[in-house]
Amino acid sequence: MFPVEMGKRNSILYSLMVIAGAFLQTPEMPGDAAVVDLRIAIERDENLVAAISGLHPGIAEEDVSREIVPLLVPLLSDRRPRVRIEAAELLRLIADNHPNPLADEVEAIAAAVRSATTPASARCDLMDVLAILRQEAVDSCDDLRFVIRHGGVYERTRAAVALAQIDMDDDEAVDQLIVWLNSSAAEQRWTAAHGLSVLGSRAEKAGPALAEALRDPHPAVRAYSCRAMWRISQDPMEIVQVLVDDLTRAPEVAIVRPTSTSSYWIDHVVVAATTLGEIGPAAGASTATLLRLLDSADVVKQRVALRSLVRIVDEPEKFLGELLNDSRSHLRELADDELQRIRADRTE
Repeated sequence: MFPVEMGKRNSILYSLMVIAGAFLQTPEMPGDAAVVDLRIAIERDENLVAAISGLHPGIAEEDVSREIVPLLVPLLSDRRPRVRIEAAELLRLIADNHPNPLADEVEAIAAAVRSATTPASARCDLMDVLAILRQEAVDSCDDLRFVIRHGGVYERTRAAVALAQIDMDDDEAVDQLIVWLNSSAAEQRWTAAHGLSVLGSRAEKAGPALAEALRDPHPAVRAYSCRAMWRISQDPMEIVQVLVDDLTRAPEVAIVRPTSTSSYWIDHVVVAATTLGEIGPAAGASTATLLRLLDSADVVKQRVALRSLVRIVDEPEKFLGELLNDSRSHLRELADDELQRIRADRTE
């Protein structure tokens, strides 16, 4: 728990109470309960995002977000790392839904990105905000270049991705990701491949380097390189075979820690299975492999495999209907959930 001065606590409490009040009309969570939960979270120094999870910014109107943003931005310099992390997370949630109110706060967000006291996770969320703002965040490019030079492995990658999305005429960031794809450190290689997969066609020049990375000894590098190549070229031939081979080789060896000192974990099986679903019918050769993954002991892999199969098979609802009669209860439940999701999407 971090020591908190009474005046500071009251200031933060007031700001966040206003945030909660802005959402009191949402049906997801009664307003009084939201205020109580938020008050308790502040007093106990608990997670603020969790306390107001029922007041997700995605259900707010843009004018409400416009009132919230100026209240959250000052918290980016709060003395408590936890508060800075949660403020950044909420700003990212707002950016995903209503980015316009954030355009006036680029300078403050960029300053937090560059600040040495900003926690790594908060810095990554804020760089994502800048990437979402694109051209409106052009003044932050030098701050992103600073992170590329001095940040941690994952931060550098996120900064390069943001820079490439903001400055579409400068290939500096894509060039740097290609360099990192050949790093001796596995974590740097898979984060670079992940960054290139986010950029998609923007990273077209990385095609040859990604093709080489399909033979990388690290499964996460291969999985993300396959995803990046698909998004760049839309050619599934070699990609599907690499993904199928990896899933067949060791489907239960799922979570890989790239280095002994790394704080980042990656589930390459989920990445591979999700990518096959993204490819769709052209990944038909992976059907048998994904069907085997339905019997994984991990429910996340089961669900990912099923959703990918739904995107690959010719008649998804017929396929799910057959699973409703399967002898395995977990598959019946998954199929029923997926059918309901498909039908709900159709009515929207």
